[in-house]
Amino acid sequence: MPWMSRFQALTHLKNVSDADVEAAADKLTAVDESNHDVIWPASMSMAVAAEFVKRGIRLESIPQLVESGIEQAQKQTQLTAHTPGIPPEAQQMMLDMVNSVRFQGWSVLVDYNVKTKQPDKAREILVKMGAFLSENKPAESAKPLAKLAYTSESRNYWEKMASLAEAQNRKMDAMGYYLNALDIPRQRSSESAQEDETAQKARQLWKSLGGTNEGWSVWASEHMPPATPAAGVAAWSKLDKPLPDFSLPDLSGHTWRLEDLKGKVTFLNVWATWCGPCQAELPLVQKLFEKMKDNPNVLVLSLNIDENPGLIDPFLRKSNYTFPVIPASSLFAQIDQFMALPKNWIVDGNGTLRREQLGFAYKEEQWLKNATQTLEEMRAGK
Repeated sequence: MPWMSRFQALTHLKNVSDADVEAAADKLTAVDESNHDVIWPASMSMAVAAEFVKRGIRLESIPQLVESGIEQAQKQTQLTAHTPGIPPEAQQMMLDMVNSVRFQGWSVLVDYNVKTKQPDKAREILVKMGAFLSENKPAESAKPLAKLAYTSESRNYWEKMASLAEAQNRKMDAMGYYLNALDIPRQRSSESAQEDETAQKARQLWKSLGGTNEGWSVWASEHMPPATPAAGVAAWSKLDKPLPDFSLPDLSGHTWRLEDLKGKVTFLNVWATWCGPCQAELPLVQKLFEKMKDNPNVLVLSLNIDENPGLIDPFLRKSNYTFPVIPASSLFAQIDQFMALPKNWIVDGNGTLRREQLGFAYKEEQWLKNATQTLEEMRAGK
């Protein structure tokens, strides 16, 4: 985790030398290769390959890094598939992860082949990407994460088509591909309103073709969807899963049982001290708790899944959190086999999970409004 965090930080900071990035990448790759039995949410070697291509360094290593990333994702899926008790939904999510890593690898290889002036190879990969998107369009009933991944991959495909066309000096083709990409809503996790990189490239090409700022503004106002928080990640999906019976003490010593939730609507936040997005979300969980603590019909609780419970109390004291925290790694394992954090559940008055929210992508006002509205809807039986 420290090496992953360092490498990711270096890729986002300005004025970082190639040597610093390469040193962190070497450490990260070494750790990654020696821990293939660990289930990561993404391939580290793929992230290294993407950064090397972006910087134009160690280009000779790119194909092997991509191949290694795809192989690792496949091995992780096989490990999960052979784990007893893994539900079909978790297995499908792991298969989706492999497809996502493979698509990411294709994207990196397109950039690599464009940069090394191998347009025919880049086009071959783009054909694969297009076929994949045609064959794997999610149904309306698909999970929000699946829809979000497809949207992101579709936008990526048109960006790479434009990149190849521009490299071959097919400017009008490139413009058309860029416009296709920009017609697809982009997702973001920050609150920056700045124009994204694809829009910047498209606008520059527009100008080089004789377009004016006024003309671009008119087109953009009609066609470019505004950037929004990653709503596909943070959207609520429906569940129908009864909670198992439990009896667990929180950090204050109070013992919580399933019967304590009956007759109320309960907001359950699942988190860990080592989870960065969880740390960003917890101040809002605290605000929701303070808002709801006097409401006799609503509970706000949190389930911590740290393997070492001794880490929890110092973490909470440091941030002055007062919402109830139940060390519940064993309970979480009974409910959900797929480790994706942060995660919020809403439990109805019968002790059944009815809503699930993955990830954290809202600013404070939106998050609180979204959580409060969803609790009210559950209270109303919607």
